[in-house]
Amino acid sequence: MVDGHIVISILTLIAYLAISYVVGRLLVARLTTHPSPLLLTGAPLIGAGILALQLWLYGSVRLPWNRVTLLLPWLVLVLLSRRRFWAALVGDWELATQVGRALTRLEPLELVLAVTGMVFALTYLLNLVTQPVTGIDAIAMWLYKAKLYYAQNAVDLRPVAPDDVYRNLDYPPLFSLMVSTLYVLMGRVDDIFGKSVNFLFFVVGTASFLALVRSLMSRVLTVLFGFLLVAMPIFSFALFSSHYMGWADYPFGIWMLVALIYLFDGVRADDGVSLLFAMIAAAMAALTKNEGLSFLAIILLLLGYRLARKLAASRALPPIEPRLLATGLLALAPVVLWQLYIRSRGFDHAVLSHRQWGQLLAALPGRAVQIVRGTRPLATFALDYPWIAVSFVLASLLLFIRRPRISGWVYAAVAGQIAAYFIAYLLTPYDLDYILSTTLGRLFLQLAPSILLLLAITLGQPEAAVQDATVKPTNNAANVERAAR
Repeated sequence: MVDGHIVISILTLIAYLAISYVVGRLLVARLTTHPSPLLLTGAPLIGAGILALQLWLYGSVRLPWNRVTLLLPWLVLVLLSRRRFWAALVGDWELATQVGRALTRLEPLELVLAVTGMVFALTYLLNLVTQPVTGIDAIAMWLYKAKLYYAQNAVDLRPVAPDDVYRNLDYPPLFSLMVSTLYVLMGRVDDIFGKSVNFLFFVVGTASFLALVRSLMSRVLTVLFGFLLVAMPIFSFALFSSHYMGWADYPFGIWMLVALIYLFDGVRADDGVSLLFAMIAAAMAALTKNEGLSFLAIILLLLGYRLARKLAASRALPPIEPRLLATGLLALAPVVLWQLYIRSRGFDHAVLSHRQWGQLLAALPGRAVQIVRGTRPLATFALDYPWIAVSFVLASLLLFIRRPRISGWVYAAVAGQIAAYFIAYLLTPYDLDYILSTTLGRLFLQLAPSILLLLAITLGQPEAAVQDATVKPTNNAANVERAAR
C-alpha cells in the first residue's frame, strides 16, 4: 500500500516546482517578450529564490507566513497580466512539446542513457522525500534555521545568539528560507520533506545544462554530458546519501552553474536580460553560502569589464534599460542587507581580523605547500575528484588550443572562484589541516557542475558559438526543431 504521507510530499513538491516556475516566468515576461529558452529553463529556480526572499520581506514587516500570504500576490499579478502571461505559457508549451518530440527520436545509445538518467532522477526524488536526515551540519545549521525562521515567521537569529557559534550564524539565509517555503506550503515543519528542495536544483540545473550544451554539441554528446551531470557519484551525495542531504553545497553549485550558463548565453547573444539573470543567480549564490560573495564579485567584475570594452569600442555609454538596472539593484540589495545584518548583530566570523600579518606573509609559501599536500588523500580514482581536476586541466588546454572566445568568460569565472578558495585557505586563522580535511570535498562538489559545463563548452564546436553570437535566440519551435536535429 502506498504511504499517503509520501504521496502528499511528492504532490506538494510538484506544486512548489509549478509555483516557482510561475513566479520566475512572471519576472521573465516582465523583462522581455522574446526570452531565450535558457531563461525559461532557469525560471523556476529564480522563482524559488524570489519566494524565499518574499518570506524574508514578510518577516521584516511582520506579515504572517502562510499559503494565502505567500501565493496571493502572485495570483493577483497573473490576473493583472493574464493576456501576456497566457501568451507566454502557450509559447512555453509549444517549446516543451517540441522537446518531447525530439526525445522520441533518440538513438538506442541516447535512449539508454536518457532512461538510466530518469531512473536516477526518480531514485533521487524518492530518497529526498523519504529518507531521514543524519548529517549533523544539516540538522544543526540549515534545517535548524529553517525551523527557527518558520516558527518566528521572520529571519531573526537573536534567540540563538550571541554564544551559539556552532550553528555558524553568519551563514546566509536563502537555502533555509527555501526549506521554510516548503514548510509554508505543507503547513507544518517536516525535516525529511524540507530537504527535498534539492530536487528543484537538480531539475533546473540539469535542464539548463542540457539546453546550453545542445546548442554547442551533437545530440549524443549532449545526452552523454547530461548523464554525467545526473549520475556522477559526487552529485549523488547531496541527492541520495542521508548523511549529506540537507547541506547547501549542492544548491550553491547549481546556482553557480546557472549563473555561468546565463553569462555564456548573454555574451553569445549580446542579451542584456540573460546577463542580468547571471547577476541575479550569482546574488542568490551569495545568499546561499559565504563562498558566493567571491563568486558574485567575479561576475560583477566580468560584467563591468564587458561594459568597459563596449564603452571603449563605441566611445559612448551603451544604453541600459531602466527596468534591467532597477531589477539588478533589487537583486543585490538582499546581499548587502544580510552583510549589514550579521555585522550589526556581531555574527560575522571575519577570518582576517586580529591577524599578525607579518608572520602570516612569511608563512604563505609553506601554507601553499601544505594546501597542495592536503589534496593528496583525494587523489584516488576511486573518487570523482581526480576526474574533476583532469576535466579542468583539459578544459584549460582546449581553451588555449581552440580559443573559443566566449568560453573564456566562463573559464575566467571558474578559475577566479578556484583562486578565491585557495586564497581563503592561505589566510584562514583556523587549523589548516583540519579545514582542508573537512572542506575540500565540499568545495569540489560546489565546483563540479561548473567544471563539467566548462569542459562541455570548450569541447563544443567554436563555429556554433560564433554563429549564435550574431543571432539572438528566441522562444520558438523552429529553434527547438533545429536543435533536435
